Amino acid sequence: KSLVRPRDVRVAAVQCSSKMGSKEAVKENAAKMETLARRAAGKGAKIIVFPEASLTGYTSQPFLHNWHRPERGLQARFAGINPKGIVPRLES
Repeated sequence: KSLVRPRDVRVAAVQCSSKMGSKEAVKENAAKMETLARRAAGKGAKIIVFPEASLTGYTSQPFLHNWHRPERGLQARFAGINPKGIVPRLES
């Protein structure tokens, strides 16, 4: 029996913002990703690609060294937050 391959495969590359800093943020990110994936699938996408950090919201910057640049004012909502270890571990 021969395998029938489709001539075309629609791929969706999703770019989206993510929240970080809590277990709730990860849950919100997952819900957002599900909505976006369903939308892409509804438009015929068979392969859906998200940014590497879209679930946890971590950044590729060395956070403890590059989180606040002195020449930029720190937004009040970030005052006193130590970003080390804030990405929660999800329970299965």
